[in-house]
Amino acid sequence: MSIMKNSVKTILGALMLTLFVSSAALAQTGTPVTADEQEIPQQQKQEITAEELPDPVADAIVTSDYAEWEINEAYMVSESNEITYEVTFVNPQGQTETETYDKNGKVIDA
Repeated sequence: MSIMKNSVKTILGALMLTLFVSSAALAQTGTPVTADEQEIPQQQKQEITAEELPDPVADAIVTSDYAEWEINEAYMVSESNEITYEVTFVNPQGQTETETYDKNGKVIDA
């Protein structure tokens, strides 16, 4: 009889654990999330080399205040179907400045 009681307790314990895990899983799913509610990355940023900058951007840099500065980093940024170029310059003293250009080489104010 003792073995039967232990078996029943074990089965009931396993059943209760299964129910608990199932209810926890159901509670986490909740209501479906629509596309509007999902967090969708709005911006993609890809590091590129200075040589990969489009000619209009490179031409704008050559005639800018940063013409004598070194290009430290350059990124192509895609946001809402628009591409911009974020360029970080560094001077010999180690000072850095970042400018953002559109595809035509126009500086975009931040």
